[in-house]
Amino acid sequence: MIRNSDFQTFQWIFGMDDYNITDLEDLSPKEYQGQIALLGSFDPQGQTIIRDPYGDNHDNGFIKCYNQCTRACSAFLEKVEGRKY
Repeated sequence: MIRNSDFQTFQWIFGMDDYNITDLEDLSPKEYQGQIALLGSFDPQGQTIIRDPYGDNHDNGFIKCYNQCTRACSAFLEKVEGRKY
């Protein structure tokens, strides 16, 4: 869940899919100077959309989602901080 104060606090706000991005852009104030981006856009394997695993009837979807988020977060941190994770 995102709060209005998040747009004042954070330089980067991530969505998992295009619907999230649209919602975030609609919620963001015009003066927001940060970035709204797909977390998956940082995934080195090129999987830009992080699919919601709740519709799966097994753990594999959650494992896949976790792995993709971990890859994307590591790549993001490498980009902004310039060191490997």
